[in-house]
Amino acid sequence: FVDKILNDQTLLLDDALLSLNEIVEAEELMNGPDWEALSQEEKDATISKLDQQRKIAKGSFQIANSTLDFLLFVVRTIKEAFLSSDIAPRLCNMLTYFLKSVIKKNLVNFRVENPQQYHFFPQKLVADLISIFIQMNVDSFVQLTVLDDHFSIDLFKSSFAIIQREALSVDLYATQQLINNLEKFVNLKKDLEPNYDDAPDEFFDALTSNVMVDPVELPSGNIVDRSTIMRILMSNPTDPFTKQPLSEQDLIPLPDLKKRIEEYIASKK
Repeated sequence: FVDKILNDQTLLLDDALLSLNEIVEAEELMNGPDWEALSQEEKDATISKLDQQRKIAKGSFQIANSTLDFLLFVVRTIKEAFLSSDIAPRLCNMLTYFLKSVIKKNLVNFRVENPQQYHFFPQKLVADLISIFIQMNVDSFVQLTVLDDHFSIDLFKSSFAIIQREALSVDLYATQQLINNLEKFVNLKKDLEPNYDDAPDEFFDALTSNVMVDPVELPSGNIVDRSTIMRILMSNPTDPFTKQPLSEQDLIPLPDLKKRIEEYIASKK
């Protein structure tokens, strides 16, 4: 049940944000000086694509907004279900990824014509994402957040500024507490981060170049950390190296390599 919520939300928001980018590009082209230089065929193709992307954005945002509201409700009701070792990293990655998408791309000030027609409310999106983070403000989840590839403390500080400026219905004190806890783990990470420069090449993730914790082999023969490939499979069920279809069942555990990595990491503590 929780898996389905996370998968649906990831796909919906991804589709919605991608469509929004396509809409902005098409509208800028149509309102720009180069529009009249295009052939009628090129104009018709642009208009047709714009209509298609508008339908996708409208439908995706409408459902994604409802799903995010429901996710916030469920997190408030049964938070413990989202703290399990298999669900917590996925929830963390999804929230951080979309917060980054909204903040880094400045979607709060996104210039799309009549955003309400797509049910696109970026301020509410920021409010909902931060509200879920507030509900999950426990040390284990905060630590996962700080370790996530998409994490930056500036994302949360920018969110706080938006919440304050737009007078969004998010508890400012709870938001500041969240930021304080994140900063605590940022500092701990700096102090405790070991040096893995002398690690064997086989210990490094083929995609992230980080030392792996749970190495798995893909059908293509490449070896990555399970957390790395699971984040990719959440939104794109293909092998990133070959673009062939890929599922969790196709991943081959490597217990011997995992044991050697664990021994190496333990020696660094």
